[in-house]
Parts: sequence; structure tokens; C-alpha cells
Amino acid sequence: MQLSTDPIIWLGAFVTISIISFVFWNDSPFYKYVQSAYLGVAAGVTVVVGYGNIKNQVVTPLSNGNYNIIIPVILGSLLIIRFIPGLNWVARYPVAVLVSGGAGLGLANTVQAQFVSQIRAGIVPLNSLDNIIMFVGLIAVIAFFFLTGRTTKVIEKFKLGWLTRLGRIVLMIAFGASFGTTVMGRASILIGRLQFLLTDLLGL
Repeated sequence: MQLSTDPIIWLGAFVTISIISFVFWNDSPFYKYVQSAYLGVAAGVTVVVGYGNIKNQVVTPLSNGNYNIIIPVILGSLLIIRFIPGLNWVARYPVAVLVSGGAGLGLANTVQAQFVSQIRAGIVPLNSLDNIIMFVGLIAVIAFFFLTGRTTKVIEKFKLGWLTRLGRIVLMIAFGASFGTTVMGRASILIGRLQFLLTDLLGL
């Protein structure tokens, strides 16, 4: 075993152990210190990034003769006026532009990502066992959402109770797989930090 002499390694080990100490010691002063330091560093990085954005996206284009940036600058400046008593109503206009533009762009992306692409992914040729299982699971889940609890007569008439139960099973399998993936991701992060402590710090 050979301990590391790199101060960066020791700093990383201190932060790692301080965060892990929250599991065993809820009111850990080390955890609070690291948390406060993290928030402070994040706030500082935010200020630096904001300054860089203003310099690169406002000052530099204006100095190069690109005056198309003036309208966004005016709208952004109007957001600051909301802190002036009696003039806070002016900030409603840039907020309206931001919300409407963001909603329009978000709606277009959402429709494409969550509806069109999902429908295309569900339309597959039934030439393999994987495609057949996916298609049957898709129909079962759709039946579960559309037929459960509201159209009991339809279920009884067409004997579709088995289909809704199959949809419930498919959903539970999907949720279980998603939860397992999340747990595996967190476990891999923990293993990575333990490996950092054992190899980089202790030299095992």
C-alpha cells in the first residue's frame, strides 16, 4: 500500500468521504461543509459563465457590427426592470416572448420526440420474435390505459380482461427494468468512488 501524495487526490477523497458520511451520520458537519462549498462553487461558475455569455454573445457581436443582437438585448434588459418598483409590469413583455417562443419550440420537439417517433417505433414488421413481443406489449399497454376502469361493458362483451391484465404485467416489467437500471447506475457511481479511494488514494 502506497498513499498518494497528490493534494488533488486527497481533496477528492475528503469530498467523497464527506458525502458518504451522510449515510451513516445524517447531521454530518463534513457533509454540510462540502454541500456549502459545492453550492458556492456552482454559484461562482454560474457568474463566470454568465459573464462569458454576455461578452461572447453581446459585446463581441456588437463590436463587429452585428446589430441584430440589439432586440434580444433589449428584451433581456427589460427583465431586470422588474426589480424597479412601479415598473415591474414592463417585464411581462419579455416574459411573454420567452414563454410563447419556448412553448412553441417545446411543443414541436415534444410532438416529434414523444408522439411521431414513438408511433414510428411501434410500427414494425412482424418477422421476428422480438418485434412480435414488442407489438403485443404495445397493444396490451394501450388496452390497459383505454379500457381499465371506464369501459367495463366493452371488456366483458369482447372478453378483453386478459388483455388489460397483460398490459399491467408489461408495465410492471418496464417499470422494474427502469428501476433496476437506475439502481445499477447509482451502484456503478458508488463502485467508482470506492475504487478511487482504494486505488488512487491508498494505492491498493
